[in-house]
Amino acid sequence: MHFFASWRFYSCLSFHIACPWNYFDEMRLNPQISPETVAALRAQYQLDRPLPVRYASWMNSVLHGEMGFSFAYNSPVAPLLFLRARNTLLLTITATLIAWGIALPLGIWSAERFERLPDRLLSWVTAALLVIPIWRLL
Repeated sequence: MHFFASWRFYSCLSFHIACPWNYFDEMRLNPQISPETVAALRAQYQLDRPLPVRYASWMNSVLHGEMGFSFAYNSPVAPLLFLRARNTLLLTITATLIAWGIALPLGIWSAERFERLPDRLLSWVTAALLVIPIWRLL
């Protein structure tokens, strides 16, 4: 029961974030674009339908693996997501390996000097770095 409530909440949140609420509203402010063109684009992308109908259609496409269409890039969303996911995964794996490469030898070195000055200093430095917000370290 809790899973379905959470799933429903997060799917609504994702739809709200992914839904192009003001994309064509901003186009209406441009005097070079006629209101008929904006109305035709809204109809073409089915943005003139009621919100619950659009949500149901969006959920159906997401369940079938269709991520939608990006108005900003004028292309399907899936290739854009995969490209960014690949880059994110590369950065995450690299950062994790670097962190382990530093932390593991330091932890072994500190354990060999348990309760001595180097161990205590390293513990204090680690605690201090954990307390300081990340934006202050940059």
